[in-house]
Amino acid sequence: MSEEKPITKSFLEQKIHEKAVEHWKSDVQRAFSSFKNPIFEKLTIGGDLKKELGYMHPTLQDLSGKYEYEEQETFLRFICTNYEETKKETIKNYEQDNTDMILNSLSELGDYLNDDRRY
Repeated sequence: MSEEKPITKSFLEQKIHEKAVEHWKSDVQRAFSSFKNPIFEKLTIGGDLKKELGYMHPTLQDLSGKYEYEEQETFLRFICTNYEETKKETIKNYEQDNTDMILNSLSELGDYLNDDRRY
């Protein structure tokens, strides 16, 4: 028989953070899926970014599926001066949204448990 672990504040905070990071990664991957347009098959990445990604002739279309999240993130860091700040702030907002959702659910549960009406 498995022993249930109590839900602690640190456990909840960690799970909320993990979900927020996954939401961010999903957003990045969805954004890169727009590179599936045929025009991006013809546009090759050059210069220092090409070296950073480590491919001979990467195209923007390659970024839509051939590259993993980490490589897509490298691309974004290279072209966006505020990438890290945006990522951090967006994840923080997702964490707040998730926390609000959980607190709202707990509030509804509390309302139900404190309802003195008989059913």
